[in-house]
Amino acid sequence: MKPLLVLCLLISIAAPKKLPVAFQKMWGELAGGFQAGCAAENNLDMEAASGIITRFEAPDIAPVHCYVKCMVEKMKFMTPDGKMDKAMVVDTVHLFTNELVDSCVIQEENSCRKAYLVSLCVLNGIAED
Repeated sequence: MKPLLVLCLLISIAAPKKLPVAFQKMWGELAGGFQAGCAAENNLDMEAASGIITRFEAPDIAPVHCYVKCMVEKMKFMTPDGKMDKAMVVDTVHLFTNELVDSCVIQEENSCRKAYLVSLCVLNGIAED
């Protein structure tokens, strides 16, 4: 599984991609109420927080990791014990298929980093050139 993740990360660096406009709109409606609180809680400025979706820029740093964890927990995509709720993810974000989410299962002890890596993987799965 790690080779797939590394490949996804390398592809995202080598060829800038964008998230579909429909996803960006849906995400704004779904997550807009949580962004400011999660950003403040993790000392992340709102420009960096919104850039994760609008510019598909997600630096591999702890504040971004924990911001993403906060967001996925607020949306009930991740349980407090760090497990992803695949059914909730797929039912809520229709661009994310069962197969895509299954391909992004990652074993990681740090729940912030796990949320970040899983999220980056599924976002890469729907990103466009």
